Amino acid sequence: MLTAWAQLAVPTGSFIESSALTTVTGGVNYVKTLKLAHEISYLRSNMSEGETAKHAATAACVDVITAYLAVGSSDINGDIQFTEAGNALHGGTLTPAYDRIADLYNLWLNQLNAAITTFTTASDQIFLGNQDIVYQGDLKKWAKLANFMKLRIAARLIS
Repeated sequence: MLTAWAQLAVPTGSFIESSALTTVTGGVNYVKTLKLAHEISYLRSNMSEGETAKHAATAACVDVITAYLAVGSSDINGDIQFTEAGNALHGGTLTPAYDRIADLYNLWLNQLNAAITTFTTASDQIFLGNQDIVYQGDLKKWAKLANFMKLRIAARLIS
C-alpha cells in the first residue's frame, strides 16, 4: 500500500519493494519469526526433557527477535494479530484475532524476562556461534538485547 509513496524516499543504493509494503497482519517480519517460534515449541514438545533444555537458548533468541519485530509493527499499526497468529500448521487458526497492545506488552515483558533467565542461567546449550549471525553465540549480548526491549516497552507503557 505504501509502494507509491516509498518512491519519494528511495535510497541511493537500492530499494527493496517488500520493505515498504504493509499487509493485513501489519507486516510480515514478526509473523515469519512467530511461525518459527511456534515450530520450535512444537519440536521441543516432542523431545525428551533433557533434549528440550538444550535448546532453550535458541527458543529464547527467537522470542526476543519476535518481540523486537512485533513492537515495531505495533508502533506503526496499533493492535496486531499475535497470540493466535502463525500457528495454523500446528492446529491454530487461519483467521487469528487481533490482540490489544496493552495485553501484548505484558506478554512480551514476560517472554523477555523468561529469555533473560534462560540466557543467564542455562547451561549445556546446543547453540553454535557460527549459526548466530547477530551475536555469534554470546548469550550475554542476547540478554542485553532483551533488557533493551524491556526498556522500549517500558517507554511505551509510560505514555
